[in-house]
Amino acid sequence: MAHAMAADWAQKNGKAIEFASCGTRVTHGAQTTADARLVLAQSGIPWCGTSQQLQAEDLRWADHVWVMTQEHLEFVVELGHSVNVAERPSVQLLHPHQDITDPLGLGVKSYHALYAQLEALLPTRLVVLHGP
Repeated sequence: MAHAMAADWAQKNGKAIEFASCGTRVTHGAQTTADARLVLAQSGIPWCGTSQQLQAEDLRWADHVWVMTQEHLEFVVELGHSVNVAERPSVQLLHPHQDITDPLGLGVKSYHALYAQLEALLPTRLVVLHGP
């Protein structure tokens, strides 16, 4: 959802930003959940993504990595040790004060809550990349 919402924000704000979305524990190639696609569609964001595992190459490509939990942060930092220091991206929690809960299996109401949380957090992160 964050990938879809960030790409939508960038497009609507005329920002040329490339996004990729990877997980730390995923079933490679699994489609975005039906609940997530429904919530995105209700907000006017058509989306049909698939999951992929975060790899060292992704860290070489990225300038910024935002994660949802402290566990994710630790995973990315550990993976980053295999990447040359000069190629490592900035890695931060998306929410600076708390983990963001993955709503997988918790129903559409939880996806609506995640959407609202991301809607508040993403613009504050994205606007920093290229100014207002």
